[in-house]
Amino acid sequence: MEWWLAPFELGFQQRALWGGILAALMASTVGTWLVLRGMSFFGDAFVHGIIPGIAAAVVLDVNPFIGAAVAALIMVVAIELVQRKTVLGEDTS
Repeated sequence: MEWWLAPFELGFQQRALWGGILAALMASTVGTWLVLRGMSFFGDAFVHGIIPGIAAAVVLDVNPFIGAAVAALIMVVAIELVQRKTVLGEDTS
């Protein structure tokens, strides 16, 4: 049994485990909320929409988190405009 626990004695493995647990808790909570609101495709579209922001930030030598945040903000504004100007639902826009 010692061989199974040995990798978790390293600091980076412990941080990775906690990061994975935190990501799983957040993703399951947000995912359930999106499905209940009828916006099941929103999460997938949102993640794919921030990839260009991350890529642009890497090319411009900026923190990728900033690029993702800017792309997310642009997406939110665009989605709001589409929802207000058309008859499309939340999940479609």
